[in-house]
Amino acid sequence: MTTSKRRTNVAVIVFVAILGGSFLIGPREEPKGTEIQPEIEKIEKAHPDLICVGSSYLAAAVSPQELSRLTGLRVYLLWRPGAQSACYYLFMKNVIGAAPHNPRFVLIYFQDNFLTLPTYAIDGNNRASKIIPFSQPAEQLLEKLAYREKRGLLLYGLERLWPAFRLREEVRSNVQRQVETFFLRFLSGPESRTPTKVLNHVFSENALNQKLVGERQLMEEDLSIQSRDSLQFSKWIDRSFLPPIIQIAREKGIRLILVRMKRRREAMGGTESESLLAYVNDLREYLAREQVTFIDFSHDPRIRIEHYGGGDHISSESLFTPMLAEAIRPDL
Repeated sequence: MTTSKRRTNVAVIVFVAILGGSFLIGPREEPKGTEIQPEIEKIEKAHPDLICVGSSYLAAAVSPQELSRLTGLRVYLLWRPGAQSACYYLFMKNVIGAAPHNPRFVLIYFQDNFLTLPTYAIDGNNRASKIIPFSQPAEQLLEKLAYREKRGLLLYGLERLWPAFRLREEVRSNVQRQVETFFLRFLSGPESRTPTKVLNHVFSENALNQKLVGERQLMEEDLSIQSRDSLQFSKWIDRSFLPPIIQIAREKGIRLILVRMKRRREAMGGTESESLLAYVNDLREYLAREQVTFIDFSHDPRIRIEHYGGGDHISSESLFTPMLAEAIRPDL
């Protein structure tokens, strides 16, 4: 046997051994549900009449204190940066639906078609920082609607059978955290003993170029890069988290209010596509049948481009909070 053949055989054996061993490795998965009970305890302490659910767009646009003053309701914001429909479902199921205290109202603040797009914002940091912390050990509907739909049967099956592949995001995050911790040990100052605080400070959204942050968000949320059928309401509604969200609210006796925000593109004079207009009309009719309040600010002339911060963040609480209070008052 020639030297080159021996090297090839050794390489093949090593590859097969590594691949086979990886099927036997059970990487340490981040514990699930770590943020469920803390949020439930906050709700129990606040005893809110109205819980507003959303992402940083909600937190930037709405002052809970001012909304409470204007409506006479105790208001609580349940949000996470970048949260979308899968996370909203987990909020409803594992936090709001599981809390002993039931609010009278739950308001969900959303964009365009994202409430019926179950595969959006479910991987990477979103999975590590939002999906897993708000998940129970078994989340069959989440797996079915989000991950199986996005992966397809073959890739999803491989993830189920191959632990190292299934937890690749967690493994990557853990390796990155270990490397960051190692290098941050050499930093001077008291914060060097808490690497997470240092990283959060250096790479926080506030510390980054706001124009670039906004451009990145708009690019990620551009409808034109979604699949062609993502605006077909009839195709996605029963494959989305919206029906179970409505069902949880109904079972808990909670009045659900959905608020569609105005996006920067409309404030800049852009127009909605025919497909999006048709989608919103179908959504409106569906919510009317389900007796869910739908409020749409997309064409409200009071919200202008100067009211936006980075991306689609409406950074004027003093403008939008009174508008929201006025819009929901008929349902109170």
